[in-house]
Amino acid sequence: MRPNREKPKRDKEAEGRQGLLECCARCLVGAPFASLVATGLCFFGVALFCGCGHEALTGTEQLIETYFSKNYQDYEYLIDLTFIIAATYNFAVLKLMGRGTKF
Repeated sequence: MRPNREKPKRDKEAEGRQGLLECCARCLVGAPFASLVATGLCFFGVALFCGCGHEALTGTEQLIETYFSKNYQDYEYLIDLTFIIAATYNFAVLKLMGRGTKF
């Protein structure tokens, strides 16, 4: 003869009388703790990345302010030269494209 393998019926009144600790403990047993830890580590990594990026940009700003001129007229000739070179290059590329030359 086989033993009766039916699950015992729960008493609804007994469940209603459970304390908060028993209820939370029952739900927490099924929580995916590995996923929660991985999520926490992911958030920590993003925060660390943002903090390091902020420090790097702050240091770069201080270096630029320390070693480079704030007077934009000092760079006027360099800017003009850069635009002239870029315009010449673009003109040459458009002229070659007009001929059908392949690069």
